[in-house]
Amino acid sequence: MESRAPAVVAIVVTTGEGPGLESTLTSLVQQDYPEMSILVIANGGALATAERVGAVAPGAFVRSLEENLGFAAAVNSAAVMVEGSAFFLICHDDVRLDHDVVAIMVETAFRTNAGIVTPKVVSYHDPLVLVHVGQTCDRFGVVRDRIEDGEVDHGQQDLERDVFVAPGGVTLIRADLFRTLRGFDPVIPLLGEDLDLCWRAQVAGARVVVAPSARIAHRETISTGERPIALRAAKRVSPHELQRRHQLLVVASGWRLWRSLWILLVLAVMDGLETLVALAMRDRDRRMAILGSWRWLLRQGSRVRTRRRELSRVRVLSDHDLARLQVTGASRLQQIILSLIREGINSTSGIWPEVTPDPALRDDPDSGVGFAAAFSDDEVFDEGLQSAPRAMKPSRFLTSFRAQVFAVALVGLMWVIGSRNLLTTHLPLVGRLAPLDSWWSNWRHFFASWSASGVGSGAPGMPGYGVLAAAGTLVLGRMGILPRLALVGAVPLGALGVARLLKGRVSNRARIVAVVAYLVAPSGLNMIAQGRTDVLVVVSMLPFIVRRVFEVLAVPGFREVAYPAPVPFGHRGWRSTEAGQRMSLFVLCALASALAPATLLVVLVVVVSVGVLTRPQARPHRTRRLAGALITNVAILLAPLSVDTVLAGRKLFAVFGLPTGPWEAPSVTNLLRGVNGSYGATWWGWVAPGLALVALVLVRAERRPVVSGLGLAASVSLVLATVSSHHWAGTFTPDVNVLFVLYGLCLALLSGYALAALENDLGSPGREWRRVVAPLAAIATLALPLGYVTVVASGRFDLPTTSAAGSLTAVASSPGNRVLWLGAPSVIPAAGWAVVPGLVAATSTGGLPGGSNLFAPPTSATFDPLLAALREALRGQTVYLGQLLAPAGISTIVVMQSAAPQLEGVQSSPVEAVPGNLLPALNQQVDLSLTLSSPAVEVFSNAEFNGVVRARSSTGQPWHSVLGALGVPGTVTPGTTLEAGYAPASAFSLRVTGDRVTKAVLDGWAPSFSLAPTSNKSSAVLVMRRFPWNGILAGVTLLLWLVVGLGFGWITRFEWLFTGRQSARRGRSRG
Repeated sequence: MESRAPAVVAIVVTTGEGPGLESTLTSLVQQDYPEMSILVIANGGALATAERVGAVAPGAFVRSLEENLGFAAAVNSAAVMVEGSAFFLICHDDVRLDHDVVAIMVETAFRTNAGIVTPKVVSYHDPLVLVHVGQTCDRFGVVRDRIEDGEVDHGQQDLERDVFVAPGGVTLIRADLFRTLRGFDPVIPLLGEDLDLCWRAQVAGARVVVAPSARIAHRETISTGERPIALRAAKRVSPHELQRRHQLLVVASGWRLWRSLWILLVLAVMDGLETLVALAMRDRDRRMAILGSWRWLLRQGSRVRTRRRELSRVRVLSDHDLARLQVTGASRLQQIILSLIREGINSTSGIWPEVTPDPALRDDPDSGVGFAAAFSDDEVFDEGLQSAPRAMKPSRFLTSFRAQVFAVALVGLMWVIGSRNLLTTHLPLVGRLAPLDSWWSNWRHFFASWSASGVGSGAPGMPGYGVLAAAGTLVLGRMGILPRLALVGAVPLGALGVARLLKGRVSNRARIVAVVAYLVAPSGLNMIAQGRTDVLVVVSMLPFIVRRVFEVLAVPGFREVAYPAPVPFGHRGWRSTEAGQRMSLFVLCALASALAPATLLVVLVVVVSVGVLTRPQARPHRTRRLAGALITNVAILLAPLSVDTVLAGRKLFAVFGLPTGPWEAPSVTNLLRGVNGSYGATWWGWVAPGLALVALVLVRAERRPVVSGLGLAASVSLVLATVSSHHWAGTFTPDVNVLFVLYGLCLALLSGYALAALENDLGSPGREWRRVVAPLAAIATLALPLGYVTVVASGRFDLPTTSAAGSLTAVASSPGNRVLWLGAPSVIPAAGWAVVPGLVAATSTGGLPGGSNLFAPPTSATFDPLLAALREALRGQTVYLGQLLAPAGISTIVVMQSAAPQLEGVQSSPVEAVPGNLLPALNQQVDLSLTLSSPAVEVFSNAEFNGVVRARSSTGQPWHSVLGALGVPGTVTPGTTLEAGYAPASAFSLRVTGDRVTKAVLDGWAPSFSLAPTSNKSSAVLVMRRFPWNGILAGVTLLLWLVVGLGFGWITRFEWLFTGRQSARRGRSRG
């Protein structure tokens, strides 16, 4: 018996004039599939549809709808009319089918057990150009084609496969599946109805398959704008908003509840960012489409709930299985980025932007805009690029507002990518990344009368602890956040300061160049890699300090108007006066100097350099007064540090930095590039110095004094760095890293001024030779951020993932011992004192260095005996170093030559060699034994160690450890001599059964106690008692800071506490 083919009903929906209706019907009539009927739906307002259909397809059925309710509702009404059909062939009225399309699609549906089949779609006007071969989408409902725009059909896509979306035009769907899904959703009349139907079909377990052998041509009259949207409900809605509306509805109802809420939250964040970009680019259409789509979704709450209930009845696939059928990522974001890369920022506006030829790329030789139009008022210097193709000339380099916004956004995105792992991953124990103590402990360090630095110190508490405690107050005591904020935010904050410094002085694109130059400067990125959070604070604050210096000195272009009339201290407006601006400068400088004291030195360099070269005949007295006031006020605001510096005597210059070894001195090339690390030591490191040289050569007019001052400041910083590295000034060795921060800032500012010179100073007659430099300078400007790419991959700016010190937890973490750390200043993870140039000594008690070891006073009086013992060992004058260090409770000596271990392919850290005679000298000590050796660290154990507090019964007897931590009672044997490795001796006393024991001073620093002989062991406790001079000084300093803070207008803000209430009482008494 002959079998019959399954019945197919072709449903054609036509609206309005339907310009391709006749062609559509003709191609359907010519199908070689025998069991097919045609049903035409005239969707509200279709003109003479019956006559047009009768002329082409006399056997077709026609139904007219009085109102255009949309494509979805029209198809649903047609499906209700049909009975007995196995398949629906849903067609638009602007398609053209090959003669075998229906037969192939039906055969594919049976062979693959597909619920929906879609054909290959080609261009209506050029059948060789592919339009769709099935589509896919991401979890956000954004549809993505599987082919490139304009891809030519060579048969490369002729493979049947599963797809996620069958694009509208011609779609074959099983009739029973269509009824199970309750057809199209009328809420989605067009632009998204195909996505919604296929999404629900996939959830119900049906396959969606593309049959490339079946080919149709689609005119796409709606997408191309050939035919307007006639739907009444969508007349005032853009196609962009319609599409976004329907995507949101599909996402809100297509997943299970919690997954839908999460995806909508992520989508809201992405749309919020896109809205900000659209706002900055003045793209009103996109902004209104995003906001309108979310407003519409919020009004569809009942419809979303209904859709979710209906979908739950037919759900077969889980969310996990459904997600596996989709593409990963965010398609819309990827499309925007690709459009930006390929076509520029203007291509991202709208959903179907009009493509118009760029006048700058036309063949007309007079229509282009030369390179000079971007950089100079005079296009003469464009002659240097005449040999280059016109299309390659950057004639519009950062000239438009949108391009500038995009440049800033791109720079921010690159920084986020480069620092992505710094916020969540473990921070190694390198540089100044020791775990911070609690908020309260930092305040205690600031007020303490005694600190554990070295073997103990009674010097005033370092102001750095006060700054950390104050910063901890702002983050509600979460101290662990502070180092991460410094690593991630210090350089961008400094770049913001650069932008503010140059605001109104150069063009916006010159500011952008300066910002990029500062972001990629080695002075900042190398400090991130080395964990130097103290220097990173200087990186973030120095641009703001320099801006204040320029304004106070009335540098041309920075303070052209007089200061407002004087205002009493503490009243509103005082900050804007000259006195307020000067105090702002002092406060900023003091904050940075509390963490890195060399900041005061670099600010003085800026004051003197700029003051000397900007109107020197009228400003010498102002420069001298500002320099003197700066030193005085910073010294007062940092009174504890000032006292420590005075107590240091001839070592006072150690406050600015410790001497490095001559072998660590930067080479001449690295010095000129401002490099003190691995980043920037390649060819691109010359870009910023080259631009700075361009600025010094080309800049004229009112910008010349500023550029000269910056050039002088950069030169002085290099001279000081050279002097410090080679110890030509004795103990005056300021921190080279802080000096490089000033140098990097000067280079960044000069880079911005170089672009300003290209814009303004090239048109003057007689300076044609300078125009030769202009093309090279422009190319250098574009190449400025190239080196940044080398450190983005790790997401940590090459900050190590592990540290050499962190691997010694088992060695150092033993209660009752003290570890001596030796190494270069840049390697030791704690503050210390210089033994010899290039070798620093620091200690930690009971474990690895922590928050209490971040700062050390410049005076090393109580630590001097240990430094002297180390020097004796270096000179070969002793082989009993362990015995000399035993009174200080030194159990272990750690020699560090690298901050982190070398892990091939994972991380690398520069090796900072120690003096060549150190390791041989330690190996010669008879009471030291090498317990661990690696390229990064060597560990020696002290055989003479017997505890920080030790005792013995007589001179010939061995020492043994007694007591424990300070203030903790323990048992001692009568008749013994007890020595404590704590200094100063005057601060400590021993109490045995409540009575104070007679004390002697050992070697000028350690307390020694002789216990009277008794019959039984006694309970003893070692206590520390000092008059709180340090606490009083710290309290006065903190009070001074509070008064200064209130002086910036806050006193009058708090007047209501007194005058307001008193006035109210007086008013009530009169009444």
